[in-house]
Amino acid sequence: MGRWTSRRFRRAVVVLSATVGLVVGSLGLTSAGASTHAAKKGGFDPNGTLKFGLELNNRSPQLVAFDPSTSTTTNDVWNLSFIYDTLLYPPLKTGKYEPALAASYQVVDNSTIEVTLRPNLTFQDGEKLDADAVKASIMRNLATNNPSWNPAFKTLDSVEVLSPTKFRFHLKADAYAFLPLLAARETMVVSPKAAAAGTLEKHPVGAGPFEFKEYQPEQLLTMTRYKNYWNVKNVHIGEIDMVSTITGPPRVNSLLTDQVDAAGINVPDVGGVKGRDDIKVTTKAGDSFIYTQVCKNKAPFDKVEVRKAFSLAINRDELNQAAFQGLGKPAYMAWAEGTPYYVAALAKQQKYNPKLAKQLLAKAGYKKGFSINTAIVEGYAPTETMATVLKAQLAKVGINLDIKVVGAAGFAQEVWIEKRFDTATVPWVRSGVENTVMFADGFQANLCDFHSDQLNALRDKILATPPGTPELKTLWAKWEKMVADNALVTYQLFPANVVAFHSKRVDGNFQTLYAGPSAQFLDWTAFRVKKT
Repeated sequence: MGRWTSRRFRRAVVVLSATVGLVVGSLGLTSAGASTHAAKKGGFDPNGTLKFGLELNNRSPQLVAFDPSTSTTTNDVWNLSFIYDTLLYPPLKTGKYEPALAASYQVVDNSTIEVTLRPNLTFQDGEKLDADAVKASIMRNLATNNPSWNPAFKTLDSVEVLSPTKFRFHLKADAYAFLPLLAARETMVVSPKAAAAGTLEKHPVGAGPFEFKEYQPEQLLTMTRYKNYWNVKNVHIGEIDMVSTITGPPRVNSLLTDQVDAAGINVPDVGGVKGRDDIKVTTKAGDSFIYTQVCKNKAPFDKVEVRKAFSLAINRDELNQAAFQGLGKPAYMAWAEGTPYYVAALAKQQKYNPKLAKQLLAKAGYKKGFSINTAIVEGYAPTETMATVLKAQLAKVGINLDIKVVGAAGFAQEVWIEKRFDTATVPWVRSGVENTVMFADGFQANLCDFHSDQLNALRDKILATPPGTPELKTLWAKWEKMVADNALVTYQLFPANVVAFHSKRVDGNFQTLYAGPSAQFLDWTAFRVKKT
């Protein structure tokens, strides 16, 4: 594994929903990279407070979870990761996982992963974080049988302690399918003392970079730097105040009135902060994607010609302009252009071609077109805009689209469990091997229970192949070709992610990183509070 560098410390603040990571809070923010420039000596306050704006009332019935075992949505990852940290950090462009609380890991065989912890780790209450604490915490999570856990978590059979700093995961299935969870909430480690006392929901205790200080529901979450954090020298902020601000004009107003120092904002709101020299805006296309699922086991999408026509009828450049003012990127596969597994030829074969779309529809017996409905999640403005544009585009080839807006709390139930819709347009925030799970047997977000022996076999090979190898690149190319040739899903856009910040009060350099298995991560070592 590569040597740890300060820029690898990530924190998740993307608002997600349900068990598959729907972006519903509309933070307009995926992740931030590390600052690449050195600060002038004496220019920053190492004990300063950063005020970051985001919604603290993003889900129901439990607004924020502080105990990983009770977390029912990946919404919670942003606060959990600050307090608990993760064993590993998600892969960047190399596809390799990096050290965090764990100093290293080794895939011993197809059903065994050995992990070595950093020495002398402690929880924020002074308790030791050793292999026994890891085992107790992870088995505690597993015992909840939480339906929102990644399906791979259920393949955990046992945790074997080898020494105070070394342990093994014994699994019922391929180790590489489980590996991403070492960078997720499923394996976050809580203080055994706090767990035994039953106080984690009111006062969470972990071994992450920040300690819990105060939570005022729907108003403020305050965390302070943990002085004994293993990488504390690279945490340059004394305190983080998560200030609840509603996305849209209210969040812009919170920036203009100095209520917050930085916040993710929507693309249409960028104009609201223009004219203020002290407010800087940074924009970059993210690694998450917005896509449309189709029900492939019933008409009209049971015919591959129809699925291909649906994709070819979409002008992604027009969608990008409408939803993100051209700042996002067209999506033709789960990997973005510039990543190791992007295949240019597959993007080319899916380019906008309404003439060919009409021909394919006629071949499939739908010369006069047809009518379908689609579900979009309430509260995420880009998909609402995209659905409207998509409706007009599809109409040009004879497809009538009826748009239904579904509340975030009920989306999973209505769309994936009750299967009320022909299609569903959602923002997806998983990356890497997690992209394969949308077609997995028994996975909740597998719309209409699609099954393919061939695809499943290829998925198994991908999960069993070490990250960053040439073999994995070949397998991903086969996977993407199979998905594209059969039009199993219609990728649309990689969204534009926008962060606005007060340049006279804070400093940060924003770059998009890969998503983790539960969320995307923000590098807080890139932020510094300036001395005033």
